[in-house]
This record gives sequence, structure tokens and C-alpha cells, in this order.
Amino acid sequence: MPVIVKESHKYIQENKWQFGMGVFFISSIIQTNLMQSGAFEIYVNGNLEFSKLETKQMPDFDALQMILRKYGVTI
Repeated sequence: MPVIVKESHKYIQENKWQFGMGVFFISSIIQTNLMQSGAFEIYVNGNLEFSKLETKQMPDFDALQMILRKYGVTI
């Protein structure tokens, strides 16, 4: 077995808690980054009314009001 593998195994055995926590935090960061697409879409009755991916911005209050008014909802 290569020396680096033996040393790595020994380190992990001696520092199980720290290694486990490190793996947990790193995997959480990776998972968060992979799941973050920036998508925010509003569908009403199956119709796409707003897409952040298309407009590159979040809807403001006026845009939300317009969407709701289109379907007979007033605020």
C-alpha cells in the first residue's frame, strides 16, 4: 500500500470526529451549490407568469399585483 494511503488512513483513524465534521460541512456546501439554480418562477393554472431566469431579477410588488389582477385577485 502506498505511504500516502497509510498516512491518510492513520490520520482519519486518529481524528475521526474532526474528519467526519469536515466531510459533513464540505458535502453540505457542495450540495447547496449544486441545488442553487437561481430559478424563481410563478405559475398560475399551469401558465408561466414570471421567470427569474428570463428576466434576471426578482419580481417587485407591482409585478406581483399585475399577475394577481390578471386572475381577479386584488390586494
